[in-house]
Amino acid sequence: MAITINHYTGFEPDKNLLAKLLKVHKDTLLFKDAMAFVNIKKDLIKPKFILKRFEIYKVYDTGLVIGDIKLNSKTLVKMLNINAPIFVFAGTGGKEIELYADDLTDYFEKYVLDQMAYMGCLYSLEAMRQTLKNTYKIENYISFAPGSLPDWDVIETKKIFELMGEEYKKIGLRILDSGMVDPLKTISGILFESNDVFNSCQLCNRENCPTRLRSYVSKLQI
Repeated sequence: MAITINHYTGFEPDKNLLAKLLKVHKDTLLFKDAMAFVNIKKDLIKPKFILKRFEIYKVYDTGLVIGDIKLNSKTLVKMLNINAPIFVFAGTGGKEIELYADDLTDYFEKYVLDQMAYMGCLYSLEAMRQTLKNTYKIENYISFAPGSLPDWDVIETKKIFELMGEEYKKIGLRILDSGMVDPLKTISGILFESNDVFNSCQLCNRENCPTRLRSYVSKLQI
């Protein structure tokens, strides 16, 4: 198995994404104030990710086993490309911005920092995508996170972290008993190479989601 751990600096906020997350137009005074604040505090974002590859795993009707750890999801099995290696991953914008936000009393600033933390998380995943392309020659892939599929409980995030061993601590992550991750703005799961066009957004019926990539398909059969 191969492990990649990367830390990045020089985070630059995406104006269009920030406007979308804040649900404001870029020509408003509110957005301009938010953008000015973001530019001052952008060094608090410390994007980093961990990526671990597994060549050997076993597939069953009810899930798959990597090492001695079973991930329970029939949907996951149906989507799996059994001819490709599996990667477990985690990406985050870092803990620093959350610690800074904890001491603030201005609710607007806290909210903007929260959106910055999410942007930092997405930045780390984009860096991971480049690593998949440059190191593993993988350009197209599907990723799933526990809780993103109807039959994959979020508590199984603990199994994703167990598969990483102690390596996730090197990027400052902590897994809680509930299956939640600290820092909160962290995305983790599994991915595998695939030319299929699919996103777990298609299985989620949450309305007005600012980060939705694909429309919900109510009768989607997997």
